[in-house]
Amino acid sequence: LRASLVYLVVSDCMLNEAKLTALSAEIGTLTTLSTLDLSNNMISKLGDNQFGNCTNLESLNLNFNQLSMLSKRTFINTKLLYDVKLSSNNFTRFDDVLEALSPAKFALKSLEINKNPFVTYSIPLPPSEFIKLDSLYISDGGNIQSLSISSFAGLYKLDELYMSSQNISSIDSNAFNLMPNLRTLSLSGNRLSKVPNLRKLANLTSLVLSNQLDGALKRIDGFAFEIEETSGMLRVDLTKNGIESVDRHAFCTKFAKPLTRLDLDATSMLAMSKCHLIQLARADDNTTLDVIKNNEAAFSQVCNCDWVLYASK
Repeated sequence: LRASLVYLVVSDCMLNEAKLTALSAEIGTLTTLSTLDLSNNMISKLGDNQFGNCTNLESLNLNFNQLSMLSKRTFINTKLLYDVKLSSNNFTRFDDVLEALSPAKFALKSLEINKNPFVTYSIPLPPSEFIKLDSLYISDGGNIQSLSISSFAGLYKLDELYMSSQNISSIDSNAFNLMPNLRTLSLSGNRLSKVPNLRKLANLTSLVLSNQLDGALKRIDGFAFEIEETSGMLRVDLTKNGIESVDRHAFCTKFAKPLTRLDLDATSMLAMSKCHLIQLARADDNTTLDVIKNNEAAFSQVCNCDWVLYASK
């Protein structure tokens, strides 16, 4: 059996009426193992060479355990590991997790690490590392207050980034400048007071900024959604914010007009002028805005403000 085992599930395991708290060294001898599910246990520690001979391991699920740290040698021979789930554990340092996973740096494509009490977030490795990582889930439960360009060093292939409910209140203007392939950016449930700089996110198709806590997001600044060389297919969710002010140039851009869908709630709708609605409706023949379904009369109005003149150039 050991010589041919490919898929192993040891989830929610009870031994002597107690959940599994540690792994046997025998796990590391399963040379043919490809998928290992250890979720919903009470594992608090992994050995230095826990998966030593699991050279074919590709997918590992350790969600809902009690892990707070990983040894630099835990994954020493797992160079094919491309899918890792570490959500709902007790990790506090994101850089330590990445460093432990560095043996799989050329294979790792998806890292799910939601609901951990992070107090620090940084990428400790040079840009040549994690060249295939395209999905990063790091939402809920942490205390990551700010983001800078160094926060994403080496993650230029990233396609999806989920950092909701992390208490983020500050994002540097160049934070996303080295992420040209990013398509989905979810920052809901943080404390952002403005839309982050999106100019370099040419492939962005979904931006979620809903429910910024304590009414932090009250104003949309001018040129907030301007993106260079955009594909023109951006969907933006600004619901549950209570926006009070929208700059008259909020949807202006010198480049292609990217918005194809904008979601606002009724309170934020009050901050929108007819000119905003008209221009959003005309920005793209295929544009759909949930917020204007009952405002069709506004489309027949003529808007001659300089917003129109700028947008028409």
